[in-house]
Amino acid sequence: MKNTLFLFAMFLGSALAWGAIPTGGEAPRLEAEKWLSGKAVELDSIRGKEVAVLLFWNGTMPGGAALRSFMASAVHFKGKPARFIALSCDNAVRTAAILGKTVPPFPVAVVKPAVAEQFLRPQDRIPAVVVIGFDGKLLWRGTPGATTPVVNAILNGKFDLKESIRKESVAMELGDLLRNKKYEECIVILDRELARDHGNPELVSMKCAILLKKLNAPDRAMKAAADALASDPKGGMLYELAANLAVECKQPEKLLGIYQKMVKNLPDDGALLMKFCNYEMSRGMESMRPDCVVLLAQAAVKAPEKDPKRKGVCLLDYSRAMYVCGRPDLSLAAAKKALPLLKGSKEWEAGKRYMLFYHQLIQVGKTLTAEGI
Repeated sequence: MKNTLFLFAMFLGSALAWGAIPTGGEAPRLEAEKWLSGKAVELDSIRGKEVAVLLFWNGTMPGGAALRSFMASAVHFKGKPARFIALSCDNAVRTAAILGKTVPPFPVAVVKPAVAEQFLRPQDRIPAVVVIGFDGKLLWRGTPGATTPVVNAILNGKFDLKESIRKESVAMELGDLLRNKKYEECIVILDRELARDHGNPELVSMKCAILLKKLNAPDRAMKAAADALASDPKGGMLYELAANLAVECKQPEKLLGIYQKMVKNLPDDGALLMKFCNYEMSRGMESMRPDCVVLLAQAAVKAPEKDPKRKGVCLLDYSRAMYVCGRPDLSLAAAKKALPLLKGSKEWEAGKRYMLFYHQLIQVGKTLTAEGI
């Protein structure tokens, strides 16, 4: 599970010689150095027909995560008048190596830094998304995770350009205050914005990061996350932030309460619940909390799921959870139940291996004694 506190980084670091157009201004011409996949796109050619959604990314870990998120958004808008384009700020050889055999559902091009500077503001940090409206005007810039609701609003005629410009002004003010180390003033502004936009993940993430990293106030950071969850108890990203924050603040005892709240408010989101369960299992024996693993695994497997394959995968993950919690008998039962649902998929082979392992484990366990201890 990625650490949502990385959003804080977009406001730090030195800026390049940026010459970005203002929000609401005419978008510049897109000059690609090389198109690596898909057909080349001229922004003028889609004006009046489609919204242009541009991802500026690179080969860093956040860049890879952004590309995957961008692919999910592109699939979501398949058949809609939205043209997704990924623009790598790495060289062509490195970008091709990163893509490997992946075939994104949109064109991919390599651009020079000067091109990114035309589209992005000083406070933007790659990876970043730029959305250009039907009329060729630049409407929005932000993080890849916020792309889908913004494009939805634009396509449905509900996007508020004035509010977008106001938020940009706030972001620039925050950037200046951060550079001048006026952290408490940042908190005042963020609280003001959160009063307008309850539970906004980016605002909450930035507030928590400043409280924790700059003001060394972990208790205030945890309270900020708790307040955000109280204002938006169905916000999946907020639970991720709160869980990561509990670990960062060295308060793992808070995790169970966070997960209990999530199970209560998002009982039907099996995929999200299992994502958190897998996250807990990945933290290793020293840090993993079995009570959290059991809670999340049981909630995930009880969640409604109509797709047989997804249900089967969930059952396999549940079997792993039962294994790490010392119940290989329950693991074997779950794997047996998963196999028929996975027939004909690559996961079916994994399920067979899981079953064999659990069976052998149970048999070996019956032969063990305390002799010699």
